[in-house]
Amino acid sequence: LPRTIRDAMYVVELLEERYLWVDCLCIVQDDVDGLKGIIHSIDHIFSAAQLTIIAASGADANTG
Repeated sequence: LPRTIRDAMYVVELLEERYLWVDCLCIVQDDVDGLKGIIHSIDHIFSAAQLTIIAASGADANTG
């Protein structure tokens, strides 16, 4: 797994949360029809989150 995801997993564990949503793992990226469907409900996913972690900088997923 890329470092950014591993770092997010570490934070979730420290906070004693049970779940982590990683869009690039939870959404099939090469399924155009599936992407269209999930894009319309992504606001519900994020609005139900206890916490949102974003990779705000970094050249790639291993440096973010």
